Formats: sequence, structure tokens, C-alpha cells
Amino acid sequence: MPEPMPMRQAPVGLVSGNRLLDHARLGANARRAATALHRAGIWQGDSVALLMRNDFPWFEATQAASMLGASTVPLNWHLTPDELAYILDDCDARATRPAGRPCHAWRYCC
Repeated sequence: MPEPMPMRQAPVGLVSGNRLLDHARLGANARRAATALHRAGIWQGDSVALLMRNDFPWFEATQAASMLGASTVPLNWHLTPDELAYILDDCDARATRPAGRPCHAWRYCC
């Protein structure tokens, strides 16, 4: 059987419009976020709810939670307050990371 090809990292990690985030910066940002989550009391098995745009910070927060053994619960900003409350109650999130810009859902989940 032939040897498997070695894995190589792509030169660019994430692209959003004309912005680029390489693997090294993504990892560094995720480690900082993991430290902040851990200091806030997030441990293995916990859930972290994310009310964020699908952009770099979402990937960083998702990786940060994964580094701690926590799971993420993505929340869509289009949800009604009742829908958000149901999901947050059901997932038993220990922390909620709101979006960078205000939206109607903030007051119900933070």
C-alpha cells in the first residue's frame, strides 16, 4: 500500500470578502478566546451559545470552545425572542457570545 500524502496547510485559512485570516492568526485568536472562556468558567462538556455573524470571530469562538472540550450552539439573529429563549433554555448554555452589532435578540439572551 502506498504511503499517505503528507498534509499541508493552505496558505490562507479563511476568506471573507477581501479580508484574509491565515491559520496562524486564527489559531492565536482562538487560543486567546479559549483563555477568556476558561477564565469565565467554561469547562469540558459545557455549551456556549453564539449569536454572531458567519465571519472570522464565529470561527475563532467555535475553535476556542472546541479547545476546551465545550460545544457551541449557533443562534440565528432572525429568530424571535421566544425561539431564542427556547433554544437557550434547552441547550443549557453556560455562556452566550453576542454579535458585535446590536440586534433585537441581545436583550433576551445576554
